[in-house]
Amino acid sequence: MAEQDIINARKEHLKWLKENAVELYPLVSGKSENIAEIKERFEKAGESFDASVSGRVTAVRLMGKAAFAEIFSNGNKIQLYIKRDEIPDDFNVFKKTDIGDFANVSGFVFKTKMGETTIHTKKFTFLCKSARPLPEKWHGLRDEEQLLRKRYLDILTNERSRNNFKARSRVISGIRKFLDDRKFMEVETPILHGIAGGAEAEPFKTHHNALDLDLNLRIAPELYLKRLLVAGYDRVYELGRNFRNEGISTRHNPEFTMLELYQAYSNCQGMMDLCEELIKDAALRAFPGEEPALVTDKPFRRIAVFEALKEKTGINFEGNSEKKRAVIRNSSIGFIFQQPSFLPEFTALENVLMPALIGASDCKAARGRAEEFFEGVGMSARCNHFPSQLSGGELQRLTILRALINEPEIILCDEPTGQLDEDNAALVMKTLREVARDGSSSVVFVTHNQVLTKDAETVINLRGGRIEN
Repeated sequence: MAEQDIINARKEHLKWLKENAVELYPLVSGKSENIAEIKERFEKAGESFDASVSGRVTAVRLMGKAAFAEIFSNGNKIQLYIKRDEIPDDFNVFKKTDIGDFANVSGFVFKTKMGETTIHTKKFTFLCKSARPLPEKWHGLRDEEQLLRKRYLDILTNERSRNNFKARSRVISGIRKFLDDRKFMEVETPILHGIAGGAEAEPFKTHHNALDLDLNLRIAPELYLKRLLVAGYDRVYELGRNFRNEGISTRHNPEFTMLELYQAYSNCQGMMDLCEELIKDAALRAFPGEEPALVTDKPFRRIAVFEALKEKTGINFEGNSEKKRAVIRNSSIGFIFQQPSFLPEFTALENVLMPALIGASDCKAARGRAEEFFEGVGMSARCNHFPSQLSGGELQRLTILRALINEPEIILCDEPTGQLDEDNAALVMKTLREVARDGSSSVVFVTHNQVLTKDAETVINLRGGRIEN
């Protein structure tokens, strides 16, 4: 049945309810108990008791003078049994109830012959009509854009999404408990900043009308937290939203939650110990009773930046600048960049990048800036242009293949999938894996928002000055 036909049928049901004096939007919905607790209590007690539940009707099976249904609330479902002879008026209202409508049911709990915990309904109260149908029962939302734009429908129909949201909530509350137990004090610092400090990122800009003042949404809470150390608080943290106006993807949101904490009278070893304990604790809390996503009974590996670079590239970067240049002078590096705002960060690598460097972009202004920048630090750059009508995946694929012309020993890829959809990102990653398997070039992913840690063999985080595996 077409969606519009379903909507029209629901309108007819709504019209019938109005004509039969059914209150469409009652102010009081009645008592509502937790479905999971009802089931648990019934399993333990083994005997019937009265229960009342409010939620959304997610299944209806009419069987002449009786009917079965399911009602969903707070991530759990319970079956309903309704007999027309017992509650004829309520049964007629129930027959005009559609999948997705809200209702309240009261009755006693029993177990069917099939062993299903069920509420034998003695009162059915209609609460609200759902004008549009829910996503198809078995497949849920399949369109990725709709899935992200309408998260409420994805959560309603997708158990995995519901579990992920619950896991995130447990992790967030667990982080707070972990730090509170260690005498850290949670604080709230300003979100509107005059100067976007504490990190290197493009901020969102706004305007304060009363003060006629241009402001930025914060990119990090760092500077205000450090001021609290100056104020005499030895351990502080903030778990809140930050905003970085630097692209978007299905795994990269410019508005995100970040934990930042500071501890006086400690050092990097103390902070590494704390972070390791915190991450392991969060992993255990995410899905209680299940195998954690990471190994929690072994210590994390700790490795110096230069050692990790040498391990992954075979190049020794340690020592003075001249030594660095001498070590890699006969090497060549292919570089694929995506965002012109990323270029200034390569000043940190000007002593280790070779003149044989290739850049690529589909933006003329970006290519010009790139060539100018690389020449300024003594490196030649050839910035290639590809037709803008190409898909993002094909564009990046051509960029990668062009970077191989001079057979570089290393290819640095700046967020090669950062702004692509899932299909195009898969195409790019397939190309990079083919290059890596070929053996003639090592593929190193360069990122400043750590989007690629799942797929990349090596990620160089220039801002943090560290290697991530």
